[in-house]
Amino acid sequence: MADVMRTPVFAVAADLDYRDAYRQMSARGYRHLAVVDGEGRLTGVVSEGDFMHHLGMEYLVALKTVGSAMTPDPITLSEDASLHEAAAVMAERRISCVLVSRDDAPSGMLSERDLVHLARQNLDPASVPLAQVMRSPLRSIDAASSLQEAARQMQAAGIRRLAVVAEAAWSA
Repeated sequence: MADVMRTPVFAVAADLDYRDAYRQMSARGYRHLAVVDGEGRLTGVVSEGDFMHHLGMEYLVALKTVGSAMTPDPITLSEDASLHEAAAVMAERRISCVLVSRDDAPSGMLSERDLVHLARQNLDPASVPLAQVMRSPLRSIDAASSLQEAARQMQAAGIRRLAVVAEAAWSA
């Protein structure tokens, strides 16, 4: 784990106001925070999604649009690429997901969470194409949309990520 984890760990005190914690996390471009007690012991982890669910939507809308919160230049791999290739790229680039494409159009997504579930199966990652294991359909949202709308869509669909596009006219 030491080879693939992000260091240093960005930690905040458990008694820090959650709005301040979100501002600090957002300003540094992190999606997760470690929460520690007064003695520096880990008490939990909070994610960007946790903040989206607990902060008032008005706060988030005033703070950001989807375009300002998105990960720019996402990595895209072909449906023919192997699960092994995707895992290697995600580890090397320290990213949480890759988009999967067919004929230069987005067709699905593979996330760290998917990798964890797939690791429990008896698969040969080098021989499994992404087309067999990617999450599809891929849902999208316009970059100019509010974070409130993005949170609403993710919650309604039971997903954690949306593909951000100039115009959200497609859903593969």
